[in-house]
Amino acid sequence: QQWQFRVLSIPIYKATDIILGRPFMKFFDYVMFDNVKHKAVFSKDGAFKPDNPKLWSSYSFSEDPNNGDTIMVDIPIAGNILTIPFDSCGGKLTLNKKQWQVIEQNLTVKRLKKANFTIYNGTTFPCKKATISELSIADKIIKNADVLINNEPEGICVFSLGYFQDTVVVLDFVNKLFWIKKAK
Repeated sequence: QQWQFRVLSIPIYKATDIILGRPFMKFFDYVMFDNVKHKAVFSKDGAFKPDNPKLWSSYSFSEDPNNGDTIMVDIPIAGNILTIPFDSCGGKLTLNKKQWQVIEQNLTVKRLKKANFTIYNGTTFPCKKATISELSIADKIIKNADVLINNEPEGICVFSLGYFQDTVVVLDFVNKLFWIKKAK
């Protein structure tokens, strides 16, 4: 797919992103997003086996057949295990109101303001934007983290590669494991 904005048939903006989608990725045994080297690896060589397991954390995931084969990862966020959809593109972290209420008491919120978030098709939703002093996701601590909070209790929520730009993330479809390489 290519997204392009034109005025009088003149291209003004062209999106450079590539959307592969989960149906494509599921054909592989594992998909590695090496954000440090800016590359992706699509492997048919069996389950992912880290070269040094001590440098990695793994979290189970399932595929929600009722929601477009969404990858639902059981991952610790602010000391609580949340089952949250993973999206390989997009922003950083969006929680629904119910999830936010689970973790809010464990956080120091520096700022909370009204905001909007836009999904891939251009639909915009009202939300709140919280700036957190320190947010833990898996083994990673993010300082001054921005979290979008959907106003709906069961509304859209997602986490993505946004907070993992300095490491490697692997979706192991054989073992249904979500791997994150720990920071050194």
